[in-house]
Amino acid sequence: MKLSLFIFAPAFLSACVNAQDTAQMSLADALGTRPELSVASSMVEANPGAVQNAQNFMATNPSAGALNMFAPINQPSPRSRLFRRTDAVDIQFYITHGTSNSRPPPALLGKRNYYEKEEKVVYPVGVEESFLSNPEFFNVAEKKATGQRVVTNLTESKSHCKRDYEPYCMPSQELHISSGLGGTVQTVGVPFKFKYGWIFPINSYFTLPETATDTLKKTGGETFLKAIMKEGKGYKIDKTPSVTVFAPLNPLDCESVLDVVLFDSVIYSSDFVAGKFKAASGAILKITKESDGFYVNGSKIVRTDLITVNGVTHYFDNKPTKKDH
Repeated sequence: MKLSLFIFAPAFLSACVNAQDTAQMSLADALGTRPELSVASSMVEANPGAVQNAQNFMATNPSAGALNMFAPINQPSPRSRLFRRTDAVDIQFYITHGTSNSRPPPALLGKRNYYEKEEKVVYPVGVEESFLSNPEFFNVAEKKATGQRVVTNLTESKSHCKRDYEPYCMPSQELHISSGLGGTVQTVGVPFKFKYGWIFPINSYFTLPETATDTLKKTGGETFLKAIMKEGKGYKIDKTPSVTVFAPLNPLDCESVLDVVLFDSVIYSSDFVAGKFKAASGAILKITKESDGFYVNGSKIVRTDLITVNGVTHYFDNKPTKKDH
């Protein structure tokens, strides 16, 4: 199991500072070398116990690997502006460890690495489970309460170039991290080391998860939400542990809304595989893989990994029908 620590840092993080400069520093000291990470530094200073808990976990779990901290760029903190309930400011949300859903990142691409003297960064890819202990924001998975989860996906592009032509470009790896209400943040700048792992700058805050029905209400799923309420299934979907909702953008021609809901199973985008699954209604839900992505019951999945308090929601673009259950 790989332990990862998430917080945020700025897009203008200088690539000129070698990772070796901070490699033997504590997390607080390493953050202190970067003025642009003062917001993240304040989050650490406000709750030193959270960092210590993560380090203790790593010490007692040798297979957990290095800590990774995703540090927020300097921007107005949710505490210093009109507070929005969806802003996540609890540092424990950003301290995570890998789960069975995590997977190794793809190998670096490109013809030359201009950071050869630095240790190669290992990006955490897949599902990360945090130490956020507030039951209000638990992901309930595998029939037990677990820390709130986020999903990370890695993209690559040739954007770091020493000269203006391709042979001298280094691939830029960028993590996109999904949290509640479909909120997505991304890493920016160049990661740098501290004593127990890597610090990854991120461009914004995580979003706290909400119930499946509230997530539908706030993310464009009103059509499906209306059908759920018409059948009286909202409470069951929100309160059942480990739920995956495949939400249609248009009314479905089906017997029940539960035809596209899975109970006792949380399937993130990193877990998508072609196959047949038993829906909560007893019907068969079919996932297929095509050249342009994954499909559910013949309709393309167009938005993934809207993390909810008890699982995850994905949207698929079905053809409009006249029947709304």
